[in-house]
Amino acid sequence: MSELGFTVFAPGYLSTQQMFDIAQHARNLAEALGFQQIQPVVGMEYDEIERLLPRLENYELMPPVFCRLFGMEPPVDYELWAVHMRRLGIPKNPDDEEHIDIVYLPPQRLVGFHASGGRGCTEFRLTFAQYPLEVFEADSRLVFGWWAEDAVYEHGAYAYGEAHFVQCHLRHILLLKALKRRFPMLKMKISDATGYWKTGSLDTLLRRVRKLLASEESVQNLLRPPGTMQMSPKVSTKAVKVTIPREELHHVLSRN
Repeated sequence: MSELGFTVFAPGYLSTQQMFDIAQHARNLAEALGFQQIQPVVGMEYDEIERLLPRLENYELMPPVFCRLFGMEPPVDYELWAVHMRRLGIPKNPDDEEHIDIVYLPPQRLVGFHASGGRGCTEFRLTFAQYPLEVFEADSRLVFGWWAEDAVYEHGAYAYGEAHFVQCHLRHILLLKALKRRFPMLKMKISDATGYWKTGSLDTLLRRVRKLLASEESVQNLLRPPGTMQMSPKVSTKAVKVTIPREELHHVLSRN
C-alpha cells in the first residue's frame, strides 16, 4: 500500500513554546521542500483547548482533503479541527465487556500544523499532543510525553505519474529526516513501503515504486468490468528523473 505512517515522540519536559519552535521549524522545511497549502502552526494550552470543546458538539467536521475533492471550502478553524483530530477514546469502564462506553478525552496541550505534499496525497498532519493521566493509563504509547501519529496516503499521486509520486514521497520523508537531524531528542517510528526511510537509495525507491504501482493497477483492473483491463496511459515505463533540485535538498539537510 502506498502510504507513509509516522509516529513522533518528544520529551514531556518540553514546553508548549519549545514544541511550537520545533513545529515552526518543520513548517519552514515544508516550505523549502515545496509543500502546498501550508497552514500556520497552532499552539494551545489546556485553557484554550477547554474553551473550544463546547463548539465540537455542533461543529460539522470534514477532513480538508475531502472538502477539496467535493469542491467545498476546507474548514478555516484549524484549531478546532486539530483538537477534534487529537481526541482519544478510552473505555469508561474497561471491566464491563458487555457495555463498552467510550469517553473522548481532549489533549491538554496541542502544537502542530497541516500541509499538502502534492496532488493526490492526503494531508501531512504533524500535530503533537499531551494528554491527561487517564489516557496515559489506557495507552502505553503516550508515556513519553508529546506524541504525534498519523499517516499520509499517497495512492492518488500515482495518477500523475511516477515522477510526481516520487517527489511527493521525498517531500514527506526528507522533512521528517531533517527534523530528526535538527532535534535529536525526537524519537520516530516510520512505516515506509518504499524502504527509502531506511536505505536512502533513490534506485531502490524507484524500483519499489514501480512494484507498488503495478500492484495498485492490478487491484484496479480486478475491479473493472471484463474486457476493460488496461494500463494507465499516464504511467511512464522509462527511467524517472527526480526533479526536486538536489542543491536545494542538500541545503535544507545541511542546515539541520
